[in-house]
Amino acid sequence: MVREGKGGRMRAIPILSPLRQLCLPWLDERSSCNHDSLFVNREGKPLGRHAVQVLFDRCRGQAGIRREGVTIHTLRQSFACALLRGGANLVAIQQLMGHASLDTTSIYLRVTDAELKNAVATHSLRAFSGMHG
Repeated sequence: MVREGKGGRMRAIPILSPLRQLCLPWLDERSSCNHDSLFVNREGKPLGRHAVQVLFDRCRGQAGIRREGVTIHTLRQSFACALLRGGANLVAIQQLMGHASLDTTSIYLRVTDAELKNAVATHSLRAFSGMHG
């Protein structure tokens, strides 16, 4: 559960089995905490926004990502775009992202020229039009 995410709305985020398996040893280790936060500091308290930002910046540097503009927010947007391009339902993406309305989620609907060309080339009506190529 994300309890204090975007807009303060609580939402459930499914975790795939491989990630769950990676998290289980950590959850056993931090089981002495009196809360259910996944990410904690050295004292076992939930991480705040600043600590998450510091960790993100450190990981970005270790990954060799030097380009300006790579932020937690752009990572979030990339996740949403990858879901959409992978065929995820827009309403499911809305719920995962914690958006109050589909209007907010629709920003991920921007398409590339290649995607537009592919949509026309693979449309089922194309076969009936007598057009080729």
